[in-house]
Amino acid sequence: MEEFTSVLLVVKECYVYQIPPLLKSEGHRASDWNVDNFLWKGRLRLATKGDKLTIRLEEPETGELFAACPYNESDNSVEAVIDSSRYFVIRVVDPISGKHAYLGMGFSDRSEAFDFNVAIQDFTRQNKQSEEGSSSEAVAAAPLVDYSLKEGQTISLNLSGKLGKPKTRSDKSTTESSVPFTLPPPPGAAHSKPTNQEFGNFEDASFGDFTADSHDPNSGWAKFE
Repeated sequence: MEEFTSVLLVVKECYVYQIPPLLKSEGHRASDWNVDNFLWKGRLRLATKGDKLTIRLEEPETGELFAACPYNESDNSVEAVIDSSRYFVIRVVDPISGKHAYLGMGFSDRSEAFDFNVAIQDFTRQNKQSEEGSSSEAVAAAPLVDYSLKEGQTISLNLSGKLGKPKTRSDKSTTESSVPFTLPPPPGAAHSKPTNQEFGNFEDASFGDFTADSHDPNSGWAKFE
């Protein structure tokens, strides 16, 4: 399908300048140009075809092309100067020989320079969104691979030498773990014995004789006779 040309912006009057070689690393300055002595004056047209943007400088009466700047974000084809918002440096290319040159470009009104900047930024953003959408569609359209086992298929695993012997606890750890945990006795428990005054008088005839028999294995802690 043939791609059609779309016009993003038309500025009726812009100025083109010859500029000196860039000698400073910080960028171009319009103050280094003779802005009153322009090289050409005419119409600017921003035109897109597919995913390509071209800055066309045309004769206002005939529409004849004076110079064209194929826009590419990665090669600084359009660069703003550092001392004014109305002037730019563009990289124009001869469509026949392919040779290029850098020219200064300026607008008489700041609003025109602003519209020029916005049109380029909108084009760049839409291009990126289109590329991201195409990548997502390509991933979604990729065929799914079925890794499930078909009827009659088997899978074998070689576990030789991969499994170690189960670890056993040492006798020492077993012995230590078999000892029950005991709480320490309360302070003074080993030296104090209860008296009759503390527990009352157990010699009352109604209770009988209360004696401890430590030799009888069947007796509890004490024996009633």
